[in-house]
Amino acid sequence: MNHPTPVSAAPRPRAAGERPGRYEVLIGFLFAAALCAAIAILLAHTVLRGLQPAPVETEAFRETLRPEAREVLAPAPVQRWLFIVLALASPLCALAGLRLARLTLDHLPQTGKTAARPGFTLGGVALLAGGLGIYLLHQTVLLQYFAFITSPALDMAVLVVAAAMLYFAARRKGKTESRAFTRGPAIFWKSGLALIALIVTMLPRGLSIRSVLSTKDVSDFAWTDHFQAVAYTISQVNAGKPLLTAAPPLYGDYAEFLLPVFKLIGLSVFKVCITLGLIQAAALTAVLLLAVSHLRSNAVKLLTCAALLYFLGNTCFVGKRPYDPVFQYWPIRFIFPALSAWAYLWASKKAAPAAWIALGVFAGLAMTWNLDSGIALSAATLFVLALDFIPAPRRGAAVLSLILTGGAMFATAALCRLCLETQAGWRTPFHQTADYQRLYYQSGFMGAPIPLAPHPWWLVAAAYLLGLGFGLHRFLRGNRSVVTRLSLFLSILGIGLFTYYQGRAVESNLLNASWPAMLLAAIFTDRLIRAIRARLIPPGLCWIALPAAYLALMAAVLLPGVLVSSWNLGREQWSLAVAQSASVRADAMNRRVQFVRAHVGGDSECVILTECQAVYFVETGFRSAIDAPGLTEIYFMQDLDKIKAELIANPPKHLFVDKQNLAALQLTQIVTAHFKLIATTPDGKLFYFEPR
Repeated sequence: MNHPTPVSAAPRPRAAGERPGRYEVLIGFLFAAALCAAIAILLAHTVLRGLQPAPVETEAFRETLRPEAREVLAPAPVQRWLFIVLALASPLCALAGLRLARLTLDHLPQTGKTAARPGFTLGGVALLAGGLGIYLLHQTVLLQYFAFITSPALDMAVLVVAAAMLYFAARRKGKTESRAFTRGPAIFWKSGLALIALIVTMLPRGLSIRSVLSTKDVSDFAWTDHFQAVAYTISQVNAGKPLLTAAPPLYGDYAEFLLPVFKLIGLSVFKVCITLGLIQAAALTAVLLLAVSHLRSNAVKLLTCAALLYFLGNTCFVGKRPYDPVFQYWPIRFIFPALSAWAYLWASKKAAPAAWIALGVFAGLAMTWNLDSGIALSAATLFVLALDFIPAPRRGAAVLSLILTGGAMFATAALCRLCLETQAGWRTPFHQTADYQRLYYQSGFMGAPIPLAPHPWWLVAAAYLLGLGFGLHRFLRGNRSVVTRLSLFLSILGIGLFTYYQGRAVESNLLNASWPAMLLAAIFTDRLIRAIRARLIPPGLCWIALPAAYLALMAAVLLPGVLVSSWNLGREQWSLAVAQSASVRADAMNRRVQFVRAHVGGDSECVILTECQAVYFVETGFRSAIDAPGLTEIYFMQDLDKIKAELIANPPKHLFVDKQNLAALQLTQIVTAHFKLIATTPDGKLFYFEPR
């Protein structure tokens, strides 16, 4: 990678006819690209509203859903298509911005007066932009979970210190680059980062069967919906059912990937939480190492690591609100994107056929593991590979890399699907993945429209637009350094992951989907400081990084408190999980699990239609006697009708229900007519029925 060479002279005026420098073009791009994007938004929105596209979900599709599901449909076709149009047009907006910036700078007057005080003018504009960013960061209800918002004085202190750090970092003289936090071997500080990531991730995730009720009172949604949605599929696949008929592919085919692990170590709530936690720790470590490996300033490295540790994996919410690990995002939607940048950079460095094939296999496995995040990283991979077509001498190599990567990608995904179809005996699955894509993204199930008022998502969009402009500008100039490729890759990856927020625009989802923007902000802040120290751009431009510095410093200030909260939450849960059964008093959930085990006896199948359904299946190792989705995934009438038909035509030998789900699923009459009550748990929460 080419680094700017520090010089002692101040920025010189551009001579008449001299082409603008790369940093001048990038500064102009910040404004020109924003103008192009604003024009594109206005035009696209006007056209889409004029066309008035019909809602994607038809009345016939609505009728296939349960009445409860129909009530929470919130389609936003104009917003959705506007996002798609802008996502596809964003590289063109970036190129147009670059071109407009260059043309504007080429035609500026070349007088000494114009160039005499560029720092004052640009510094003022940068300060306004940084202030706007701070304003946007405060336009979110997420701040109620951050400690500093309760104290305006502390909030202002963090902002002032962040501004001072930027000011002195930009004006500090001397050596500006360092490849590690210390002078010791890289293996030590990299191992230290991995250890810190492991501790931060695993402390609050030592959850077990003994934790369900103690944490359920605090965070009911975590067990009844989030854990259920991920663990039910794992339990059924581990019990021997084919994946395609064990549960619908709502979050992908990850259960097949994890099957060998649980066959080896066994299955329990604790082991599921620990396994998913270790995957999350590996993903977080990959992102941390990606950041520090491409940053030079030690201060930026430290603050970036603090921000990533604080925000990624819902760490910032430990102790701030009812804690919920949200396993379906951390790590299901996170692990492959977190590793994807390393995979791409490795393949581009090797630039050999075997490396491109390996990259394609990785992307194909990612789409099989989770389709949403897999498509995002596959699009980023193919997009950056396609840019190698730009220089004529490299077109042959670019064609080969695209063919090998794309071919291996689709071949891997197709082979995985073929294996699953064969495993299921070619039986038709409950639903295709497209059914759930249509339900969630097109029909807006439990959706929320993206806010049009000032909001922090504007900063995320700006980071991706800047990453595209920076990378495309350097690509067009023949620079294919690691940072250039990384900027482009993270920008396209981030745009793809942003669909998660666009479909359900709640603040916590913005945090989940915006981690590539955090990396880009760190990379650009690092390069901005280095460019100012090298006297390539005016010092006043440091203020444009004020939002990134403020957010990172705030995370660094609050991280110790979060670690204390994680320790307090995790200490009790870990001690319960690892304690001997004889030394721990059995709680109600343990007794319910034993109730299920005792009545099923030596059989391996039963039907459980109760709250925390997945917990019972995971702990007992039983399989469902009815091929049907888990309770949190019964959105379609055909799923509910299938359960009713099976209960009548083929009554299961063992049936466990509770009053809440008996009423919600409208099964009271069927169960009363075809089953007899045998036993009830002492707390009256679980009922056991056998056929009449």
